[in-house]
Amino acid sequence: MNKLKLFFIGELLENSVSPYEKARIDVNFIFSIFSFVAFTFVFIIALTICALPVTIPAGFSALFCLIHLFILKYTRNVRVASIIFSILIFSILFGNMFFNTHTLHFGGFLWVIVLVLFVTFNIGRTAGIIASFTSLVFTTLFSITKLPENIENAVNFKPIIFYMLGFEFLIGLSIIFYLINVFIVTNKKVTNELKKSNENLENQNRIVIKQYDEKIIMLKEIHHRVKNNLQVINSMLRLQSDKIDDVNSKIVFSDAQNRILAMSFVHQRMYQSGNFLDVQFDKYIKELSEDIIKQHSVKHQIESVITSSINNIDVQKMVPIGLILNELISNSLKHGISSVGKITIDLAEENEKLIFTYSDNGIGIKEPLKEGFGMELIKLLTEQLDGKLKISNQPDGGVLFQFVFMMN
Repeated sequence: MNKLKLFFIGELLENSVSPYEKARIDVNFIFSIFSFVAFTFVFIIALTICALPVTIPAGFSALFCLIHLFILKYTRNVRVASIIFSILIFSILFGNMFFNTHTLHFGGFLWVIVLVLFVTFNIGRTAGIIASFTSLVFTTLFSITKLPENIENAVNFKPIIFYMLGFEFLIGLSIIFYLINVFIVTNKKVTNELKKSNENLENQNRIVIKQYDEKIIMLKEIHHRVKNNLQVINSMLRLQSDKIDDVNSKIVFSDAQNRILAMSFVHQRMYQSGNFLDVQFDKYIKELSEDIIKQHSVKHQIESVITSSINNIDVQKMVPIGLILNELISNSLKHGISSVGKITIDLAEENEKLIFTYSDNGIGIKEPLKEGFGMELIKLLTEQLDGKLKISNQPDGGVLFQFVFMMN
């Protein structure tokens, strides 16, 4: 039996993964082998006792089972083999019921059930519905047109016909129970496999979630330490500048502190939000601007107007834009606004571009423009972001910077 199984469906079983597919292959093989043996046995006995009404359908049924096995082997397609075999079963079943009037056909009703179960399991629910409807139509026609005559003729049938009918009934009943058992066993296997798969997925999800939480904690700790280290550097620069009497050197130290502050704010925002891809850009800009203005509040009374329609932005753009803003505000407070002034910052997205506009109401830019380190840094950071910069004086006084950066 194992050698036959290996010969006919060995390759199919090796290539199948789904338990349903394996069950279909087994059903096709066992159904055909069992039916072939049974019908061959009936054929030999009927041929021996010259019961031709049983011999012919039994012989064709055994032949069709053998054909089905070879179709299964050489097509290597369960669906194709099942469709062809179902058509052959249908043909021999109803052909025998309608045209063979020399035997009883009560067993045919069982074979109709076998046919529907076989089609449903191996081809699909839609094919099963079609097979059910077609079989119902033909069975009804047989019951109306042929069954009464078949019952009348049964009076003259030889006893062996009734024995064969009983044997056929047992075969059909056995196959029905076998198919139902396959349904139940296969569903249990699939349910168990799905249960195991779900348990494995849940375990993997728990591991992934745990690893994710650990990485989030680690990244938060890293950003927190970076922020603290930057603050330490900032404090060291402040302490160092307190010991310096030269005004220009103090200004250099102050500028360095502000730049460190701009970078520190990014890391602070990242570990506070826990989102390491996108940081709340509008809050970052507002906090940074307010902090820089606050540092110069001793000498300046500044009104700041900050508008932003952008909530999140790529972190890689965050630090350069923050440094640019630091330079712009510092330049306005150092060179543009004398004592009382207004700074306007606007951030908007247009056609997947970030439009960053900065302006003040100071004295504007005098020609020719002298480029110090701050201006060089602004242009360098703009190039780093593949952006464009336009600088102009406003008609009512003050300078206007307009940056255009790609969002992605």
